[in-house]
Amino acid sequence: MQPDPVPNDSMWFAALVVFSIVASLATLATMAVGMARGRVLAYEPRRPVPWTWFELLPILVAQILIVEAAHWADAAWFGPRAERPRQEMPVDEELQAAHPLVVLLQQSPAPGTLALAVLVAVVIAPLTEEFLFRLVILGWLERLERRARRRIPLLRAAARGLGPLLLTSILFAALHYRAEPPTSSPQELVRIFATTAVVSLATLGFGITILRAVRRATWQDLGIVPAELWPDICLGLQSFLALLAPIYLLQFLLRVFFTTHPIVDPISLFFFSLALGLLYLRTHRIVPSIVLHMALNATSLAMAWAIAPA
Repeated sequence: MQPDPVPNDSMWFAALVVFSIVASLATLATMAVGMARGRVLAYEPRRPVPWTWFELLPILVAQILIVEAAHWADAAWFGPRAERPRQEMPVDEELQAAHPLVVLLQQSPAPGTLALAVLVAVVIAPLTEEFLFRLVILGWLERLERRARRRIPLLRAAARGLGPLLLTSILFAALHYRAEPPTSSPQELVRIFATTAVVSLATLGFGITILRAVRRATWQDLGIVPAELWPDICLGLQSFLALLAPIYLLQFLLRVFFTTHPIVDPISLFFFSLALGLLYLRTHRIVPSIVLHMALNATSLAMAWAIAPA
């Protein structure tokens, strides 16, 4: 008796996985050789960022205040959250550790939902998170480290930027920890993500305004060099291709060992943040990190959309 033929969809998926792994490993090896020879991600020095904790603190406080204002507006418009009728949606066991956007797409795979998910995950989140974590916080920590290395000779034995990179990656991973799976209704999740988008854009605008107005930060200080825009986009896409297989392989292994435990995402995001921070520390430009972040989020979103029920 002959075995049943493999469905065409499964064959195409397997071929895509194999191609992605081969392309990713080949790109990773090429970039590693290029870095060893100083041709890829060569260190590009520049003046320290002009901002200090005096500007960093208002940006962080402003985000907290904007979040509180958004919650107040939400309660004023829709009523206090505790008094609203509960419309919790059961979450499948396989989605216990999934991102709320993935859960939303599974529960409501409509074009409008997909558009909101793309706006939040592929556009707004990379822009605001790279601005806050890589540019503002990592740039500030790098400035502190430069001063410390001049005063403490022992620190010069460590790789340049290692401490700021580790601290920022730990913070980035910790703030993405989710203790419980999302069980809210699709309507509630849509409101949450719409509010998140508004808060993120308001924080981004306020942060750029503060840095430009108070410290007279140039666009180069903000990690944007128009003449390097296209090379930076290519570097971000190349980095994404190099990390594609390692990142998803790590997530797969973590799912095997930790099943639905919520610690899975922070672990993989810690290593992802290391890559994002390395791009910034080597080039001192933010566009490669934004492009890498956008590409990974877009891929994850596309995978979630592909498996969403019709």
